[in-house]
Amino acid sequence: MPPAMFYIADYLNSRIRKLLTTDFTQTIAGCGPPPIDQSEGRLAGSTAIFNPWDVVVDAAGNFYFTDSGLHRIRKVNTSGILTNYAGSGGPEFPPPDFPAMAGLPPKPK
Repeated sequence: MPPAMFYIADYLNSRIRKLLTTDFTQTIAGCGPPPIDQSEGRLAGSTAIFNPWDVVVDAAGNFYFTDSGLHRIRKVNTSGILTNYAGSGGPEFPPPDFPAMAGLPPKPK
């Protein structure tokens, strides 16, 4: 697979895309907004995400994105498996000194 030039959070289409050096794009996460969230532990390209906002990639090649519609930060590992990294899925404000999975501010960006 060609290396990526940019990662794009496609907010309106609820997908994460990769702009390749060949000038093509590849969808690497998301298949549209979900009726309900059932995506943890599945292949990222065939799971529903909702309004991604930002994408970062770590040195190991994992990438993380804010799933603002589902109030979570998601991780996709180098095998393409999507997991929840932070957030409980609800729009509640967490208390001070909260565990990462307890909640995030509504619509994280």
